[in-house]
Amino acid sequence: MNWRNCHKKKYKKMKYEIIKTKNYLLIVDDSEIKEGDWVFNNISKEIYQFIENYVSYEKKIIAHLPLNNAFEIEGVDLLPPIEDEVIALAEESFEGFDGCTESDKIIYINGYTKGYNRAKNECKYSEKDVIRIVEKSRETGLTAEYLMLSLQQTKYPVAFELETINCSQGITQWVGKYIY
Repeated sequence: MNWRNCHKKKYKKMKYEIIKTKNYLLIVDDSEIKEGDWVFNNISKEIYQFIENYVSYEKKIIAHLPLNNAFEIEGVDLLPPIEDEVIALAEESFEGFDGCTESDKIIYINGYTKGYNRAKNECKYSEKDVIRIVEKSRETGLTAEYLMLSLQQTKYPVAFELETINCSQGITQWVGKYIY
């Protein structure tokens, strides 16, 4: 996609709830659904193009992010890719270094990321994690093993705060930040 032909269009910041399915992050709303619109069925959890006979548990899909190599839903705005949490941490920790070149920044972020990932693989749980797991196990009766597995699962955002970019190719990609 040629982003040089895009122009920013600012909107009042709005927070939208995200629905996660196996293959998509979706943002839906209660706007009017017309023939050809893509909808999410709250009961069956299916995504399909609306034809006729609207039912109240169908919500119009207004933005999406494909996951697991799923196809883009034609005609529906795109959400930006999810930024790698580690890279965001590395960039945040780099901010205080004055006089560094872009090359220095790349080397720093690569080193930070490699070190973080290695430590994460070798030291899977912090002391704080272990205490949380034990407390949660006592509260819920769930096994510690089950709770440890839940900590390893990829975290997805629960909402998106937006402003948009409209592109001349007719594709609109949302710009903003994910909320976890």
